[in-house]
Amino acid sequence: MIKNSILAETFFWIFSFLVISYIASRISIDYYNFVHVNFISLCRILNLPDFMWTFMDNHIFYGAL
Repeated sequence: MIKNSILAETFFWIFSFLVISYIASRISIDYYNFVHVNFISLCRILNLPDFMWTFMDNHIFYGAL
């Protein structure tokens, strides 16, 4: 029972962050650029495999990478 509540709360916070980030990115172009630049930097630090970069280029950044 405790696991379900922890998972539900974690899902709620992640979903809330995504929604708030999406709304903020539509309001401010500076915030949008900041998030994307830092996300790409994080992916470089994590040393993601090539197929992940290809997926992100095709479906998230639409060829901008």
